[in-house]
Amino acid sequence: MKALFNKLSWKEYFKRSISTFGVLSLIIAFASLAYLGTKVQLMGTVNFYTVTFCIGTILFAVLSIAGFIMTIKRFGQITNKWTKWYLLVTTTWLICLVIFYFHYDWIGLRMWSY
Repeated sequence: MKALFNKLSWKEYFKRSISTFGVLSLIIAFASLAYLGTKVQLMGTVNFYTVTFCIGTILFAVLSIAGFIMTIKRFGQITNKWTKWYLLVTTTWLICLVIFYFHYDWIGLRMWSY
């Protein structure tokens, strides 16, 4: 909201929202997977839903890692201790999710190649 009222630049707003965009891309990816669960015959073809899942999970990984790095770089600049530790814990859990999904080959899964 601060960006809308010119108290925060749009560039700074997007820097602070990197992890949020990562989570949104994961939600969109799994929404497309949920749709594919109802249309199983589409899973083996290149279509909007399989491409959305592939790109969405890649975006989730990249944005989560970028959000974690951004949090670490700015850790000393954050004045509120609750905000500081909240951001560190949430971005660390996002990294754990990235590692989990990467381990089980969900990041960048190309369903059409099986």
